[in-house]
Amino acid sequence: MTKYDDTIDERLIEVDIPEFDSLDEMIIMIATSQTTGTDPYSLSNWYRCLKTKYAVGDYDWYVQRKVSGTATTLEQWDTSGGTGKLRIAVDDGWIRFYEGDSLRYAEPYALGTTSVYVYIYTSTLRSRNSGTDYMDDFAYTSYDSYYSKDDFTDTNYSNRWEWVSGSATVESGKFKMYNNGEQKTQAAYNDFRCVAGKVTTTQQGAEHWQVAWLVAKYIDWDNQIYGLLWPNGTVELAVRYGGNQHGWATAAYSVSNPLFEHNWEIVLTGNHAVMLIDGVPKISATDNYFGSIHSERLAVYGNSDDCIAKFDDIEVIDSNYFDPKTIGIWWVNDYHGRLGTLLYADDNTQDFADQITQSSGWICLYTNGDDNAWESHWEKASVGGVDYAYADTVTIAYFYGHGWTDQFSFGTNHDGDSATNTTYAVKANESSWGENNLKWAIIDACHVIPPGSRSDWNTAFNGLHGICSFSSSTFDNDGLGQAFGYNLRVYNYNFTRAWYWATRNYEPQQVMACTYSAKIRIDANNYIYGRDDHLNNILPQYNGNDVIRTGYQYDQWECGSN
Repeated sequence: MTKYDDTIDERLIEVDIPEFDSLDEMIIMIATSQTTGTDPYSLSNWYRCLKTKYAVGDYDWYVQRKVSGTATTLEQWDTSGGTGKLRIAVDDGWIRFYEGDSLRYAEPYALGTTSVYVYIYTSTLRSRNSGTDYMDDFAYTSYDSYYSKDDFTDTNYSNRWEWVSGSATVESGKFKMYNNGEQKTQAAYNDFRCVAGKVTTTQQGAEHWQVAWLVAKYIDWDNQIYGLLWPNGTVELAVRYGGNQHGWATAAYSVSNPLFEHNWEIVLTGNHAVMLIDGVPKISATDNYFGSIHSERLAVYGNSDDCIAKFDDIEVIDSNYFDPKTIGIWWVNDYHGRLGTLLYADDNTQDFADQITQSSGWICLYTNGDDNAWESHWEKASVGGVDYAYADTVTIAYFYGHGWTDQFSFGTNHDGDSATNTTYAVKANESSWGENNLKWAIIDACHVIPPGSRSDWNTAFNGLHGICSFSSSTFDNDGLGQAFGYNLRVYNYNFTRAWYWATRNYEPQQVMACTYSAKIRIDANNYIYGRDDHLNNILPQYNGNDVIRTGYQYDQWECGSN
């Protein structure tokens, strides 16, 4: 039992059970009062979840509540074993109970106060059982509806899902929708989320949309964000708002055997959405209406009376804890006589992309070269830019072209606000990256971040972890992009070290390369550094409530051999 009471709102309590062979009950509990001399069950107001073993090999899992002295068993089912974690989470007026990672029961919080004591204890009838078991790894941490999972191993789904239409059942561990069946979750979740699950259309309707739907945000039919797989393999990601279709992105014929079971993921961050199938991003789209639906629920749907759809392992993860592995490349060789023609911009960026996409799960979403590479793709919305639809939708964005102090240049004039002093170029004060997704910007251009004006780039860091660039003139050499990508993928160097060795080997002496990265506070005593990111271990976003940017790290070196 905790010594003092504490406010349980936005808290997660968990304890691991590594061994449960001898005793009757292993219990985690919250109560509004404290006792040291009696069974905590005798208290008047509490919630608890427990695993029991009243006979050899017979394990059960319970959720129970007592309010004003009246005890109620809210949920009970057989479980395959006694080990694993028990979890209780309270957030936004709801209490949730987990067996391991699986959400088993949720309801509106009913104790009247969130100031509670936490108990972990065992209970045994000595005439039935005796011996020693143990609990371990007790944790009492912040919680913000960031994770839940439903694997449908129990057939009683009505305590977690709510009927919308048609028919539903659990069949062989799958959540089956038929007769135009649709179910929505009872529980609430964050707006910024990844919704994932295993989805199958076992029987399609007459139209291409009469298949399984995974609805990542749901208010009602007229207000929802959903994804589906057409029978021909086309991926669809769409938003309905106010009864009208406002966004409709498709990737044609991109999935083989589309009606078979696939792992779907829909990631929502503000106005941006990414849909992945089997870990591969298929659609990256931006629409203001993605951010206009503030539903706390999600839904699953078999569209039409003829359609039969099955769902399993439905997960909701706060999107700050999920990062689709995406890159985008921009390059300019032809400056139409305004600046000198380059020879290797396309080769360097494409070679970099080819290296990164050999690493599991990474995909190149954008390839924009010469006149298709626009400065507005990198500029923030407040100056008329559309970075939220381009550079800030990927994890790594790579530009190769001309540059000079605090800016990098493009071959055509697509400036967001058309100010004469900013046309053809992205200036430091026009950048604000990381609000959606961008972690690393590679600006392979001359003079972009000289030491004397490096702080001008501070405004770019709004979730961004770092920038790789140059502080002096550089040369138009082939091979740098490939070497940088190879260092990240094969040698597993962090971004600063990978850029260091690539530039040292492919640029001559007197060329000065650099990285500029964020220093990030994750709690009162601990810091992490963006410069320490590795390709497949990129640190979480820091523009949420839990972690903040506190400073910057500038690293500069001379290129060429020793």
